[in-house]
Amino acid sequence: MDLDTDFVGRVAVAEAAARDDSEREHLVVCLTLDDPAAMVMADRPVLDPETGESLGYVHSAEYGYTVDVRVAYTYLPPAYAEPGTDVQVRYEGELVDATVREEPLL
Repeated sequence: MDLDTDFVGRVAVAEAAARDDSEREHLVVCLTLDDPAAMVMADRPVLDPETGESLGYVHSAEYGYTVDVRVAYTYLPPAYAEPGTDVQVRYEGELVDATVREEPLL
């Protein structure tokens, strides 16, 4: 982003960009579903599998044809945003296991 250009919100964007990830409330993360037959859709809660605490919501989900796995994107607190972290997504009354992944998916 060109922060030298004058636009509404430039100061807020520059301040947010200067923050360390540990200072952010939520980070965009990529999840893959552990069960190849499972699926989820947007607006479903992402949960801590240990406590059942809601961490965020799925913002988009789709099948990743090039990686042959179902992929979802969500915002999670930094403590849950590390690749390899296990989470669950509540979908149609069921809990679907998912894992935070590093991008790009290969």
